[in-house]
Amino acid sequence: MRKLFTLSLLSLFVLTAGIAQANELANPGFETSPTDVTPGDWFKFAGTCCGADPLTTATSVHSTLEPRSGTGHMDLSVSGPSAFAGVFQNLGIVINEGDEVTFSGWHKSVLDPYLGTREAKIEWHGAPQLRVDTFVLGTQYEQFTISGVAPAGTTGATITYGLSSFNPGAGATQVYIDDFDVTIERIPEPSTALLGGLALLGFAARRRND
Repeated sequence: MRKLFTLSLLSLFVLTAGIAQANELANPGFETSPTDVTPGDWFKFAGTCCGADPLTTATSVHSTLEPRSGTGHMDLSVSGPSAFAGVFQNLGIVINEGDEVTFSGWHKSVLDPYLGTREAKIEWHGAPQLRVDTFVLGTQYEQFTISGVAPAGTTGATITYGLSSFNPGAGATQVYIDDFDVTIERIPEPSTALLGGLALLGFAARRRND
């Protein structure tokens, strides 16, 4: 009976603590070349605006030159001010209010000094985005992490990583990115947690009677 009671406690803990899931991204290490037409894979974007020099270029391309692990990574670059490049992926799963989403990965600047802005975003579907910008980036792979709890109205999320050269003093910028990861800690619905609690109370009452 004591073992059954202990198992009940563990079950309730799992129900109330949420459920951590595996990496939700497709092709998280960029081992295959992302395309603009493959559902569930990375989508690429790059361009210029806001009075950029006509000769300024921007690219988001798959590379095998210097991956952190495996054989592939993404190479994001702009050749001057007022340009941007990056990748994004729609998670393709339902995300509810209260779910905690953690987005992490590895990146490095190819050029020294780094003259751009790194943008990591969790774009909530149906609610305002969560965005973190960084203006400093070293020339060795380093990890970044952003985490947020889905606000009211959220139905899903898109993960975005990009670089831009819009800030004062910005210029040519090139970044390698690799080994991205997205995990979701689900918050159990109140009815599920209630059922777990009732089951625990039942086991406790039975234990007292035995």
